Amino acid sequence: MSHLTAAFAERAVQELFKGIVKNFVLEEADSMPPNDFTASYDIKLHLDGGSVELTNQNSLVIHELDVKWDRILLSLTVDLPKVCTPDGCIEIFGKEICIPQWCIFEGENDIDIDFDLAPYVRTSEISGELRPVVKYFVHPDRTPSMNHLVAEETPDPDFPDDPEKNLADRWQVFLDPIWLDIDLIDFEAIVEELLDALVDAIVDTVFAGFPGWAKDAILAITGPLIDFIGDAIDLVDDFDEWLSDLFNISFGLGDLILNLLADYFAHKTPIVDLENPYPVMEAENGLIPVKIPLEKLSVHIDTHEMVLEGSVGTSLGV
Repeated sequence: MSHLTAAFAERAVQELFKGIVKNFVLEEADSMPPNDFTASYDIKLHLDGGSVELTNQNSLVIHELDVKWDRILLSLTVDLPKVCTPDGCIEIFGKEICIPQWCIFEGENDIDIDFDLAPYVRTSEISGELRPVVKYFVHPDRTPSMNHLVAEETPDPDFPDDPEKNLADRWQVFLDPIWLDIDLIDFEAIVEELLDALVDAIVDTVFAGFPGWAKDAILAITGPLIDFIGDAIDLVDDFDEWLSDLFNISFGLGDLILNLLADYFAHKTPIVDLENPYPVMEAENGLIPVKIPLEKLSVHIDTHEMVLEGSVGTSLGV
C-alpha cells in the first residue's frame, strides 16, 4: 500500500489559520431578568489578525487574535423613584408667590436607553493553544446507494451558491482547543469617555422634552446626576468595575465567546479539508477526473511544519 505525506510550513499554516478566522462572525443578544434595573446586550463581532506559533507539543499557539467589535449595544432600563421639588408659597416684597410642585421620574422605566460601546472599546484580544485532530466526514444527505461520482456532482443544499460544495466524503483536520483566553474589555482605560457619553444619553432620554439650555444646565451638574442614578440602581462607586462585572459575570460574555469559538475551531470549520477520493488530475477531453482514495489520515505538528500522512486506498467504495 502506497503512502502519502503532505507538509505545511509554518507560513502555510498561518495562511490556513487566517482563512478560517476570517469567516467567524458572532451575533448574540441576552438580558438580565426584569427588575427595577434591567440590562441587556446585543453584540456583533468578527475576528482579525493574529498569528500562530508551531510547537513540539503537537500544537499551535495563538497570539494576538483580535476581536473586532462591530456592535456592543448596551440597553439600560431603570425605574427610578419619583423626585419632586417642594411646593408652597413664600412672601416676597409683600406679595405671596406660590411655587408649584415639579416632579420627575413619575412613570415606569424612567430611563430606557440603547448605548453602543463599540466605538469606545474597538478591539479585544484572544490567545490560546490548539491541537490538530483528524475527522472523517460523511455528508448526512448522502444516501447509502450514492456512489462517489454522484456525490461529488450533487450540490450541498446547505451551500447552494458555492459550486465547490458537494456531498462527497471528506477528510478534515480541526483544531481542538487545549485552552483559550480572552482579554474582553478594558473598561478602566475608557471609563471617562463612557461616563460622559452615558450621561449625555441619559440626559437626552430622560429630559427629551427640555430645551437645549436646560440640558446644558443638567450636564453642568453631571456628578450629582451620576450619584443620584447610581444610588437608584445600586451602582458601585467604580463604574468600570460595575461594567466589567456586568459583562463578565452577569452576562458571562467572555465565556460565551470562548465556548462558541472553541466549537467553531473543533467542529465547525476545518483548517484542512480534503475530498475523498482526492482529485489529482482535472477532467480533460471528455474524460473523468483522476482521483485517489485516502485512508488512515493522521496529522502532527512540530516547530517547523504541520504534516499529514495517509495511505492510498485499494478501493473507491460505493
